[in-house]
Amino acid sequence: MKEFIGSLRGKIVIAAVAVVIIVAVIIAIFARKDSYRTIAVEKLTGTVAVAGEKNNGQAYVGQRFYSGDDVTVADESDLTMCMDQDKYVYADAKTHFVLQASAASEDSRISIYLDEGSTLHELKSKLKDNESYEVDTPSSTMSVRGTTFRVSVVKGTDDMVYTLTEVDDGEVVVRLKSTDGTYNGVEKSFTPGQSALVRANDKISEFVTSDMISPDGLLSSDSSDPEVLVLSYDDMSDGGVDRIEELIAGVDKKIKEDAEAAKAEEEARKAEEEAANEAESVEEETQSEEPVAEETEASDTAAEAEQPAEAAQAVQTSGSDVDAIAAYAASLGYAVYKYPSDGRNGFLCSYYGYSKGKIYNSQAEVTADASGPVMRYVSVSFTTSDFVTITEESANLTDYNNPMAMFNTIVAPRPYTGLDSAYQLLSAAKASY
Repeated sequence: MKEFIGSLRGKIVIAAVAVVIIVAVIIAIFARKDSYRTIAVEKLTGTVAVAGEKNNGQAYVGQRFYSGDDVTVADESDLTMCMDQDKYVYADAKTHFVLQASAASEDSRISIYLDEGSTLHELKSKLKDNESYEVDTPSSTMSVRGTTFRVSVVKGTDDMVYTLTEVDDGEVVVRLKSTDGTYNGVEKSFTPGQSALVRANDKISEFVTSDMISPDGLLSSDSSDPEVLVLSYDDMSDGGVDRIEELIAGVDKKIKEDAEAAKAEEEARKAEEEAANEAESVEEETQSEEPVAEETEASDTAAEAEQPAEAAQAVQTSGSDVDAIAAYAASLGYAVYKYPSDGRNGFLCSYYGYSKGKIYNSQAEVTADASGPVMRYVSVSFTTSDFVTITEESANLTDYNNPMAMFNTIVAPRPYTGLDSAYQLLSAAKASY
C-alpha cells in the first residue's frame, strides 16, 4: 500500500479524490446557501411560545424558526424576528401568527398568517423578482416589494374580523377575501401615510370607508377616495391593536348615530303630517261654522248708558280685534277653540310645527278687556333633549303696532327667524312690534 501511495499512479489517484471531495464540499455549501433561509429570534421580552416540527416551547434569543412554526406572544411580551438578515418583524403583546417560508431559489416566498394582534414589518432591501413577502389575515392579504408597514387584526362586536393596514414607507397591495379564504377580486394599493380598514365574515369582505366611521378625532383629513383612510395619530393610541379598536368603536358609533338620525327624521315627518292633518281639520270646521253675532243693539245701548262714549268704543273695538285675531290664527293653521257665550270674549289656540330640527307646540289664550285684546300667556315647548317652556303671564296686544303679527310671531316661530330658543323669539318679537 505504501508503495502504491508513493508511486506516481497513486499520487494521481489521491489528487483526483481530493479534487472530488473539494468540489462536493463547494457544491454542498452553495446548495445549502440557496436552500436554507435564516429566520431567527433577535430579541424578546416576556413569554413567547413556539410550536412546530423542530421547535416546541418557550422561544429564546438566537433560536431559529422554521416554516410551519406557530408563534404566540403572550400579554406584556414582545418579539423581534429577523429573516435573511434584512427583513424584520416586530410582534406586539397578545399576537399570534404562523410562519410559511419557501426555500426554493426559483420561488423564494415568505408568508406570515396573522389572525390576532399586531405586527410591524420592515424590509430593508427591495425584494428580487423571484421573491415575495406577504402578510395574510382572515379578511385580506398584504403583498409588498420593499416597505415598512403595520398590520393589526381584531374581531369586532359584530362578529366581523377587522384588519387594519398602515403604510409608513413603500407600497402595499391589499387583496380582499372572506374568512373562508375566498378572494373576491377586489384589491387596492396604499402608499405612505395611507391606511386600509377591512372587515369580513365567511360571506363578504369589504373596505370600511371614511363615511362609515364617526370621526371623533380618528381621521385627520378627508380623502378623495373613501376607501383610503388618513389617521389622526396625534389623537389616537400608540398601539396597533388600540388604534384598530378605536376605529371599530367609531364604526359602531356611526351606526347608532345614523339610526338615531333616521328615527328623529321619521318622528319629525310624522309630526308634520299630524300638524297638517289637524290644520286641515280645523280649517274645514271653521269654514262650516256660521258667523256669530257678538254684539246686539241692546248691548250697545247698555254699554253707552253705563260708560262714556270712548270707553264703549274701546270695548267694541276689543271684541272686534279678538274675532279678527281668532280668524287670523285659524287661517294660519292654529287649532282655535272659542269660548262659549258665558260673558268672556276670547279663544284658546294651539299650534304644532317643526323648525330647525326641533318639534314644538305653542299655545296662547287671547281675551278682551276694556283696553283691547290681551294675551294671557304664551307656552312654547321644544321637544328636544333641552326641554324648554316659556310662559308670558300677560301681554296687551294693543301696545304693538300690529297685534296680529305680534301674536303670530310669539305663538308660532318660523324657520326663517334664525332664533334658537323661545326666549330669544319672545324678546325679538317684543322689540319688533
